[in-house]
Amino acid sequence: MLGGYGEFVTNPEDVGSAIDRALASGKPACVNVVTDPEIGPPR
Repeated sequence: MLGGYGEFVTNPEDVGSAIDRALASGKPACVNVVTDPEIGPPR
């Protein structure tokens, strides 16, 4: 493949550690965070 790092996050408490792992990988990274579609952007 292309040699990047990817992680899929569904729990809000796991976002920080997922980002830490992505940065520690030393590779281009994508952290996919599942959000609640019922909650819109801040107004």
